[in-house]
Amino acid sequence: MNMAPTRGVLFTDAQQRTIFVDTNLQKMLLISETELGHFIGEPVHKLLGITTETYNDFTRRLQQAQQVDIESLELRDQEGNLLTVSVDFTANRDASGNLMGIDFTIHHTLQATDTVDTSISVISSKMAEELVRYYFKRQLEGLYEIMTHVGGKRLGQYLVNAINTTADKNGWDVEMSDSTIHVRSDIRSFDAYQGLLFKAASYASTAIGSKIVGKRIAQVDERANPKTFDYIQQDWFQQRS
Repeated sequence: MNMAPTRGVLFTDAQQRTIFVDTNLQKMLLISETELGHFIGEPVHKLLGITTETYNDFTRRLQQAQQVDIESLELRDQEGNLLTVSVDFTANRDASGNLMGIDFTIHHTLQATDTVDTSISVISSKMAEELVRYYFKRQLEGLYEIMTHVGGKRLGQYLVNAINTTADKNGWDVEMSDSTIHVRSDIRSFDAYQGLLFKAASYASTAIGSKIVGKRIAQVDERANPKTFDYIQQDWFQQRS
């Protein structure tokens, strides 16, 4: 077997709670779909299998820098195995400099197997991709609208910048311009759609409150094709709140 680098992505909210874990990191930490739900909304150190002291120690570095790299950190997967990884993480702040969340990129080298399970990360059918993409666009449009209504153009632009910066960093072919969302190719990835959607909802909640954001998300859910929720968990916002 060849050794292949694996890169995982993790997003937190302003309270340092997990809001999104991509498929690679989920596999790296041996977390099942059922188990993953237990970590959403919980402190990040629980997901990574490290102590609060270790987590606080390296996040304190973000007080002096926007982005920090750690060359070696030991995580613990769900079977208790130690994983030595490198980490880079970036602070996301609003226009006033307040912390809105942290983006982690975790690098680990794993043995590549002959078969790869892509059932989680790849939407195999064209119809499914179109359903999720349409839902993703309508939700982001709704979040932009409500943030602009409550906080003005400046707050809406913060959401646009957060989406574009995150998509660019992770190589996701998504671009937002005001309330218009462009998907530049058929990315067919739950990670891209869910990561950006969950981050947008988390940041909007921090900026204008979970109640008003939840109401707008529910309005979009009511108009969505029911088949959409075969691919996006219907109560995803309540889970991460």
